[in-house]
Amino acid sequence: MARIAAIILLMGFSAFCAGEELSDKALALEYLHVSKFEQAVDTAIDTYSLRLSGNMPDEEKIKFKKFMQDVMGWNAVKDQVAELVVRLYTREELQAAITFDKSPLGASITSKNELFSKQYAELLSHNMHQFAMQNTPQPHPAAESDLP
Repeated sequence: MARIAAIILLMGFSAFCAGEELSDKALALEYLHVSKFEQAVDTAIDTYSLRLSGNMPDEEKIKFKKFMQDVMGWNAVKDQVAELVVRLYTREELQAAITFDKSPLGASITSKNELFSKQYAELLSHNMHQFAMQNTPQPHPAAESDLP
C-alpha cells in the first residue's frame, strides 16, 4: 500500500512540476511577445537576407531567405528561446519585465526595438561585407595588363 501511495504521490508531483514548467514557458512566451522579440527576429532575417544575398540571382535570394527562416526564424526557434528565457530569468523578473513593457515608458522603448534590430542587423551586415572584401584576394594589376 505504501508503494502505491508513493507512486501516486510521485505522479502528482510530476504533474505539478509539468504544470509549473508550462506556466513558466507560457510566461516566457508572453515576455517574448510583449517585448516584440518575434518582430526583432523577422527584421533581422529580412535585413540579413537582403544585405547578404545582394549579388545572388532572385531564385537564390528566395532560397537564402527561406534558409534563414528555417534556421533562425521565429517558428524555428520559438520553443528553444522560451526554454532559454525560463532557464535564465526568474518568474519575478519576467513579470516585472512584462509590467514594464506594458507601461507607457516600456511601450515606447519596445516600439523602438524593431528599428534598433534593423539598424543593428544593417551594421553587422555592413561589417561582414567589409570583412569579406578585405579578406578576398584581389586580382594582381599585372595580371590585368596581360589580358588582350
